[in-house]
Amino acid sequence: MEKDIFEKSLGELYNEYGIFGDYHKDVNIMLDTMKNRYFFPEVIDTLHILQSKYNLIIGSTTDDEPLFQNLKFNNVDIFNSDNIFTSERLKCYKPDKAFYNSIL
Repeated sequence: MEKDIFEKSLGELYNEYGIFGDYHKDVNIMLDTMKNRYFFPEVIDTLHILQSKYNLIIGSTTDDEPLFQNLKFNNVDIFNSDNIFTSERLKCYKPDKAFYNSIL
């Protein structure tokens, strides 16, 4: 899961730079900042324009929860679950070719 990856990376960062703190706890700060992000103003209109011409999908190196939280927070409901691919669902992360091959 994403939390495990962030926790490992944060632990390595703390160790490399001699940062004293509890990276197991501090990783939650990183995860909390991923929720409730505002989209750029033009994103919603652009998605609607594209949706009228194309089958839109999302391919995101994230876990399901933060992505769905951001879509809900920004009132984006044009994607059905079959068109959303996350690293959590695919069990691999970009730039691994398996991520893209799974989507295709």
